[in-house]
Amino acid sequence: MIHDSFGCHACHVKTMNRIIRETFVEIMEAEPLQKLYEYTKARLSGQGLAEIDNVKPMRGTLDIRKVLESDYFFI
Repeated sequence: MIHDSFGCHACHVKTMNRIIRETFVEIMEAEPLQKLYEYTKARLSGQGLAEIDNVKPMRGTLDIRKVLESDYFFI
């Protein structure tokens, strides 16, 4: 994951807030941890690392789209 700081003029805060939330949802709906797991498993297959299945990311119950409506959002 990447963490960065953003800034804008006060008159654009609502727009920036919306864009950041929408982009976060877009990224998370693409399931980056699942993609990393699949990539790693494919790269390590055949190397005797059967325990890779023990670290498979589990999907929780959070509706990630709720951040679009929340009062606070920090990344």
